[in-house]
Amino acid sequence: MMRVLAGSFCGTQILKRQVAGLHIVETSYAPDESVPWHVHRWPYVTFVLRGGYSEDCGRRTWELAEGDVVLHEAGEAHADRIHAESYLLNLEFTQPWVDRIKGCGPSLQGRINASGGYLLQLGNRLHREAWSDERISSLCIEGLALELIAEVAQARPPASRGSRWLEEAVEYLHAHFCRSPSLQEVADAVGVHPVHLAREFHRRERLTVGEYIRKLRVELACRELARTDRPVVDIALQAGFADHSHLTRVFRAHTGVTPTEFRRLHAPPAAPRAAR
Repeated sequence: MMRVLAGSFCGTQILKRQVAGLHIVETSYAPDESVPWHVHRWPYVTFVLRGGYSEDCGRRTWELAEGDVVLHEAGEAHADRIHAESYLLNLEFTQPWVDRIKGCGPSLQGRINASGGYLLQLGNRLHREAWSDERISSLCIEGLALELIAEVAQARPPASRGSRWLEEAVEYLHAHFCRSPSLQEVADAVGVHPVHLAREFHRRERLTVGEYIRKLRVELACRELARTDRPVVDIALQAGFADHSHLTRVFRAHTGVTPTEFRRLHAPPAAPRAAR
């Protein structure tokens, strides 16, 4: 098993910066490139800036694409297969940060996968600051890292209570969220009373079933806006929104920007960046 040195990542490193115990590394990968099984000493977060890849981790394979965000715990063994030319931004937390975080409550143990939303906004801001020559950028990076940790802590679902029907409810919502399944329909699908479903679902996810559906729709819109040039209205209808204005209203509430602004922020670079 290959062990990667602190502050180092596979692929071609096109930016490397250290700020107050944080390692910030942007890497690029060629199409069809493979990364063998390896582990990192410290926990780190990966932002998929462009492209996509498959990642084997444990007994599961994750499909990751532009707009996805991943928390890797320290010592997590994984291997990657690149699909298209890809750019990743990695933020690694060394021991002082791990100790600092532990004292505040959040944990960087266990993998988290997320897509779009505010986590991705933080990644884009970190990316801009990492390339900035301003002296204040180090302070901005430290503040964004703290904000990222708080956001990751909120993104982590509470520990499972061992109810398989709750897992089935989540799976059902992921399969049918575009067509607005009712609470009764979901309850019937998993064999529980809708009141019991509503109470236990909120206890586990900290969201109502309706809020969870809205979150899934925004995440789908984020992926489509970042990866395609399809009209916004088509994406809105695909994700289950009534129209363009409905998507815009909900999207701005969740991400802080409009769909058009989000697409502009995630437009691929006009030309490859030169090494710094």
